Amino acid sequence: MCIRDRNQDRVRRRVLCQTLAGNSCDVLTISSFTGESHTLKSRRGVVLTARVHPGESNASWMMKGVIDFLLSDSAEAEELRESFVFRLVPMLNPDGVVNGNYRCGLSGQDLNRVWEKPSRSVNPTIYYTKLMLKRFLEDREVVLFVDLHGHSRKKDCFMYGCESRSLQERIFPSIMAEQCPDFFRLSSCSFAVQKSKARAARVVVNKQFNIRSCYTLEASFSAASQGPLAGLQFTTQNYEQMGRSLCHSVLAVSYTHLRAHETPEHLVCRLLLEKKKKRS
Repeated sequence: MCIRDRNQDRVRRRVLCQTLAGNSCDVLTISSFTGESHTLKSRRGVVLTARVHPGESNASWMMKGVIDFLLSDSAEAEELRESFVFRLVPMLNPDGVVNGNYRCGLSGQDLNRVWEKPSRSVNPTIYYTKLMLKRFLEDREVVLFVDLHGHSRKKDCFMYGCESRSLQERIFPSIMAEQCPDFFRLSSCSFAVQKSKARAARVVVNKQFNIRSCYTLEASFSAASQGPLAGLQFTTQNYEQMGRSLCHSVLAVSYTHLRAHETPEHLVCRLLLEKKKKRS
C-alpha cells in the first residue's frame, strides 16, 4: 500500500506486529494532523478491521473503499478527518492471504475465534490489535468498531451485532440501509449471538472494552436479493461503494441527535418510519 506525500497530513502508517511467517501486519491512523495536539486528542475514535479470513477478498475491497474515501479531497472526508480518529487494520491475517488459506492462519486456527484470549506467540495479529484497542481507549472514546467480512451463502450486504435488548444497536445498520439501499439489507441483519460466535471480534470487543456499537459487516460473494442489482454478481466497484457508504454512515450518525425526551428506541422507530415515507 502506497501512502503518497500529499496524504502525509491525513494518515500515519506503522507496523502493528510481525506474523508467524515474518510478514508485517500494518495499522493505519487516519485523521487531520494539521491542527493542535489537544484538538486531535478531543476527537472520538473509530476502529475498522478486515481480512481475518483470507479467502474473503471482498472484505479487502470494502476496506479499499474506506481508505480511498477517507484520504480523498471531498468535503465529507475532510469533515470525518476533522471529527474522528480512524484506526484501520486492513489485513488481520497476512500469512493466510500469502499462503492461499481460505479461513485459517498458519497455526491452523480461525483467528476470528481466538479474540477472547489470543496468544501473543501464536496469534500475534489479534493479540496486538487488542492491545492497540486498549491503548486507543486510554486516549479517547471509541464510538464504533466494525470488522469487515465476506459471506459465501447469504445475498446482500448486512451486519451482525451483539446480543442486546436495546434498539440503539439498530441505529447504525438502519443508517447504513439509508446510505446504500441498493444492496445493504436491514432485514438480513441479526443481533443475536450464537454460542459458536462468542469469541468473535465484535462480541469480545463489545464485552471486554465496553464499546457499545460493535458489528461485523458482511458482503455477499453473490449478489443483491432485490432492487436494481438483484441477480447481478457484485463487482469490486460495488464492494468499494459499500466501504464508502460505511464512511457516509459514520458521518450521518454524528448528525443524528435525539430529540427532546426521545429514547434511542424511539429514534430507531423514527428513522424506519421516515424511510417508509420516502418509499411511499
